[in-house]
Amino acid sequence: SGVSGWGALAVGGMVAFFSWFESAGQYNAAVTLSNCVGKNASMGLVAGMMCIVAQIVGAALAVAFTGLFQDGSASVPDGSLASGLSDALLTIVLLYTFAKNNNGLDLGLAYFSGLSAFPSALGANASAAVGVVVGNLLLGNGLAIGMDLVWAAGAPLAAGAAFPFLADLLTKIP
Repeated sequence: SGVSGWGALAVGGMVAFFSWFESAGQYNAAVTLSNCVGKNASMGLVAGMMCIVAQIVGAALAVAFTGLFQDGSASVPDGSLASGLSDALLTIVLLYTFAKNNNGLDLGLAYFSGLSAFPSALGANASAAVGVVVGNLLLGNGLAIGMDLVWAAGAPLAAGAAFPFLADLLTKIP
């Protein structure tokens, strides 16, 4: 099922609000990776990897903090080809919006509409998926690395890496 309805609106609102603080949309590892590759790369690979590490640390700390107060853990949702494709399509919608305009309201609306069209439990965010695994490790719940993590993190990252080349190819079609 994943995020939809009010949850999608909440995520979109959060992205729109925090984008006003000039983060350049660096909440999602796929956006960051997309900004590091291709002929129009706007940031270096080292800076991009530092952003992704910070995103993972933030997600892990959120999981650990929540787990301390709720005596539990989070989990990476069940992954499949369908969820991977949904996350990849959501990522492409976000990256296309980001490439055209990184205005906070536009990014928030893209997240809201993307999550409404392509429900995703973690918002097609590889940093959140890896952060869940690391956060659970911090809570003492073990290290759960499996195909669910591969789908949840791999599909958005693959879309993020491919997007600059796909976008360049699409501009050449008459």
